[in-house]
Amino acid sequence: MSDDRLPAIEPWPITATVNQFAALSGLGRTSIYELIGSGALRSVRIMGRRLIVVESYRELVRQAEAEAAE
Repeated sequence: MSDDRLPAIEPWPITATVNQFAALSGLGRTSIYELIGSGALRSVRIMGRRLIVVESYRELVRQAEAEAAE
């Protein structure tokens, strides 16, 4: 997926809260936590807040595209 098909947020943040990431990605909170639990989506805890590493979502999308093209 090219960046031009992602929501027009410039520049994209490095991290996002789960709620922010849900709005950015269109995924539900449960799906987000499942992806974190599986290791497919990276997150960090900073000062008690769970933050999604947005680049890991880009990687996940690229991987899904590659698998779909096979």
